[in-house]
Amino acid sequence: MATFLLEIGTEELPADFARQALQQLGDRVASDLAADRLGHGALRTLGTPRRLAVLIHDLEPRQPDLVQEHKGPPAAQAFKDDVPTPAALGFAKRCGVAPEALEVRDTERGPFVFARSTSGGAAAVELLRQRIPGWIWGLQGRRFMRWGAGESRFSRPLRWLVALLDDAVLPVRLEDCDPPLESDRRSQGHRLHEDVIAIPHAEAYISS
Repeated sequence: MATFLLEIGTEELPADFARQALQQLGDRVASDLAADRLGHGALRTLGTPRRLAVLIHDLEPRQPDLVQEHKGPPAAQAFKDDVPTPAALGFAKRCGVAPEALEVRDTERGPFVFARSTSGGAAAVELLRQRIPGWIWGLQGRRFMRWGAGESRFSRPLRWLVALLDDAVLPVRLEDCDPPLESDRRSQGHRLHEDVIAIPHAEAYISS
């Protein structure tokens, strides 16, 4: 199990947007993790005028394998004298299984051929990397703006991005920002001091 941290660093956000964005962020992350079959424990959203963050505890390291059953042609079309026909061979190929792995089962419409395929689960690292840009750019609000030469729009300019899985930085790059943003473990403190805070581990976020 792992702890995941995403912090989106910005210029000063309008208070109404910050409240709405945290709700949106929490809902979107929870929904996408469920769609990705990636189990987790407590999910928290946290924010200040300069940051939106989501912290997830007990995140599974990878998806469980996905087992699927496929119904194929009638058995009479799939086998001739117990030898697989082109219909059976094509069905087996589409399902990614060997012809000898096909099963014949009785159904309400008579005997049919079935195949069972197993897909290995993807690692949480890859799933999160793919999801993070959508979580950021999918947030909605009023009076969004562009800044610099970037094409992306947000409530206020993005200035830093923290993405940690335990103590490892998840490499994410937001190309459409100006300048482009790459994830790191470095957050920032109060805007009057511009302190750079290195977060050693996602679990240390609250105390950092």
